[in-house]
Amino acid sequence: MKMLPGVGVFGTGSSARVLVPLLRAEGFTVEALWGKTEEEAKQLAEEMNITFYTSRTDDVLLHQDVDLVCINIPPPLTRQISVKALGIGKNVVCEKAATSVDAFRMVTASRYYPQLMSLVGNVLRFLPAFVRMKQLIAEHYVGAVMICDARIYSGSLLSPNYGWICDELMGGGGLHTMGTYIVDLLTHLTGQRAEKVHGLLKTFVRQNAAIHGIRHVTSDDFCFFQMLMGGGVCSTVTLNFNMPGAFVHEVMVQALRQSFQGQGDRRTWDYTPVSMAAPSLARRRGPSLGELSVDCFLEQRAPDLADRRQGRVLKHPINVNKSNSNTMACGCWLFPLYLNKKWKNVLG
Repeated sequence: MKMLPGVGVFGTGSSARVLVPLLRAEGFTVEALWGKTEEEAKQLAEEMNITFYTSRTDDVLLHQDVDLVCINIPPPLTRQISVKALGIGKNVVCEKAATSVDAFRMVTASRYYPQLMSLVGNVLRFLPAFVRMKQLIAEHYVGAVMICDARIYSGSLLSPNYGWICDELMGGGGLHTMGTYIVDLLTHLTGQRAEKVHGLLKTFVRQNAAIHGIRHVTSDDFCFFQMLMGGGVCSTVTLNFNMPGAFVHEVMVQALRQSFQGQGDRRTWDYTPVSMAAPSLARRRGPSLGELSVDCFLEQRAPDLADRRQGRVLKHPINVNKSNSNTMACGCWLFPLYLNKKWKNVLG
């Protein structure tokens, strides 16, 4: 009989509130919950009917019924918990790290036990619109991909109180919170990795009514970057979080298709740019990048986890791959780029 692993959830925010019901809907059992404080953990545990809750990380990691750990907490804490979980033989699905150094340590830890699942939750690729886009591109419906263009326009990402989202060194800012999903999506759609990146980050709102005095916002609220990818693919991404009341999320892929227009006369080959900008294929507009795509992510991944447990090791796991490392590298390298105005190689 196939068994799904017991799950330990780290975090008590909106992502955790969405994740727990979806995990249960796919047949997982949520065995433990961690919160920053005992009160936060207790409140969500009672709301979600989770029997075990704690504010101590080791209590969840060492729980005998927890084999899969889902980490949905601020970036500064992600590396510490994920590295420890991988070191004691747990399967890990986590969010992005705060810095490139933290990301490197997480990838290194994932290689200790190659048979364990170690996955960064870049879930945007599992939205139905982008699944369909990937399918059509793979079928050469539009030919050879030339250009990718992604745009996100939204209101401010800042919270009412000063926190990690305000500090670029703690993983705050539009590039880190939203841009990494876009980099992963473009890598997935094109099947190519970024080879060179060049970008600009800007902080327009450094103080507001809630953040003032000696405190200043250092995280970016505007970002524009370009990526030269393998196979000659060029990508441009614009992230603007200075438009209150609006949310626009648009992804467009353009390709060059050979269309034979004459009977038996090859001189009539016509290289015609074909755009996949139809709303059902290339444009996605909605209220959230993360929460909307969690359901699709679980639906795609659940069959991979549906296998009998061998101790704390899954039989057919998913490993961290180069694309995750490349996604982290692109995001982390972009921060200093605006200082030297030069292209930066991201391939090792």
